[in-house]
Amino acid sequence: MLLCGYATDMCVCNTTAGYENLRRDFNVFLVGDATLATFPANRSPAGPTQTAVSHASMKVLVTQCS
Repeated sequence: MLLCGYATDMCVCNTTAGYENLRRDFNVFLVGDATLATFPANRSPAGPTQTAVSHASMKVLVTQCS
């Protein structure tokens, strides 16, 4: 199963359809180039996205080109 989306640090991670729940029953891959995380205190989403993808890589496989 390929996962991508907005708010990687919250929605793609912890919702019912997030990798935390899906990885129990499916082979889950996070598409790192098709995700975006935001934290209100940051001017750019680059840092939060990198952090969210890095944390996800400890639990699921991440596909990323950039």
